[in-house]
Amino acid sequence: MLMRNPFRFFVELMQQPVWIPIWLFFLMIINLVSLGFWHEPLAKLIFITFMISAMLMMGLYSRFGFEKILGLGHILWVPLLVYVLM
Repeated sequence: MLMRNPFRFFVELMQQPVWIPIWLFFLMIINLVSLGFWHEPLAKLIFITFMISAMLMMGLYSRFGFEKILGLGHILWVPLLVYVLM
């Protein structure tokens, strides 16, 4: 099966309506701010979840392309949310 270059994800992202890449950039910045609080365990967990989710989404993109299945890359945020709320 043909595998896509994962960096093409960003090319396809920029072809979406303008608000989508802006929103994604905003979310990426918010998640990267966790590096400024690295001494906090929750900040480490947020950053690690962000990085693993990004790698998962790049893998899904490589296999399936820019499809709805990319939503599975957000699955790790559910247990993180439960942890944060507790």
